[in-house]
Amino acid sequence: MPEPWRYLQALGLAAGVGGVVAWGVALLWGVLRRGQPSPRPTGQPTLGLILGPAFGLALGLPLALLVGYGWLGVRWNGPPANGLNRLLWLVLPATVLIELVIASAPPPARWGWWFRGALALFVPRVLLHGSIHLDAGGPFREGVSRGLLSWPGLSAGVELFVLGAGLLLIWWLLDWLARRAGGEAVPVVLALALLAGGACVMLGGYLKGGAAAFPLAGAVVGAPCGIWLWQRLVNRAGRGVVDAGESWRSPVVALGVVGLFGLLVVGCAFGRLLPGRALALGLAPLLYAAPLGPRARRWGWGGMMAVRLILVAALLGLVVAVAKVDFDRNFRPLLGARTAGLRSRAWVATTPGPRTGPKTHGEHAVKLVAKQTLRQAVPAWGGSRRTGDNRC
Repeated sequence: MPEPWRYLQALGLAAGVGGVVAWGVALLWGVLRRGQPSPRPTGQPTLGLILGPAFGLALGLPLALLVGYGWLGVRWNGPPANGLNRLLWLVLPATVLIELVIASAPPPARWGWWFRGALALFVPRVLLHGSIHLDAGGPFREGVSRGLLSWPGLSAGVELFVLGAGLLLIWWLLDWLARRAGGEAVPVVLALALLAGGACVMLGGYLKGGAAAFPLAGAVVGAPCGIWLWQRLVNRAGRGVVDAGESWRSPVVALGVVGLFGLLVVGCAFGRLLPGRALALGLAPLLYAAPLGPRARRWGWGGMMAVRLILVAALLGLVVAVAKVDFDRNFRPLLGARTAGLRSRAWVATTPGPRTGPKTHGEHAVKLVAKQTLRQAVPAWGGSRRTGDNRC
């Protein structure tokens, strides 16, 4: 059964660990750099100021994910054998590593987009490796052709290229948006999209895939909060205005975008998430850049950020509400009938009757099996009911 309280605990732990570790490492780096030259008078941050947040994110993001997924019981089980494990143990670590290398380089690091583009093109292939969804008649091919691309006769390789190019385009747009004024709220937008995507994947019957979104959302929100608190603390200490620039936001945006894309692909391929719904969830963060008109400038940056966040949250809430309606119509009657039938059988098996002798070992076994059947009426972590999903 879904455990909302446990998922929220994983979300809070990931956010807390990511924020505390990022704040502590950045603060320690500032102490070690005491006495070194101050920031450049032109306002461009020095390499020392960039490395502080970079080192903080280098430790904060991985530790946040490890603590969050450890709380949910996710463990390393040898080589990743399914799409979700490859997302957690291959794609996300590679994303964090590439982004931290780019963030540690002296600005501007324009060559970084070549590495991001290569990663974006390989992500769909890595997630679907070894599954039937790359075959000509696989269900994922049908879903992409009819739902997202609607191009009949398209080869699987071209579809994977289009998915990777779409990921790179959204990645570039959100990274550009995060570097603009008011871009501090982009991690919050990505966290909301991750939570909505996880809820839709769960409502599609894939509980384990949906639960993976909660620690990821916590890490995406917690680590930037730690860096923001570090900047405010140093500025209030009277050591001059410290600004590490916007480069430290790129690793957080990258982790959120790639994690959201991987979650939606896994939900479509191995769960029952509809491609159109996944497309709406993937494009929803771009609504944060919606123009509000010239009169909106009177509200200030805070008011404009709040309005845009409300717009994004409203769209995500609408998608989740539609998914909940579909779940109630398609799944709840089946679950109710199944649970009622199991309860009636368990009642018959455990009802005492006239006895002529002591309880036998067979009667004990029947009662134990009935109790275990009741507990497993709905799978705790659930899997896809499609065939050939290699138990993602």
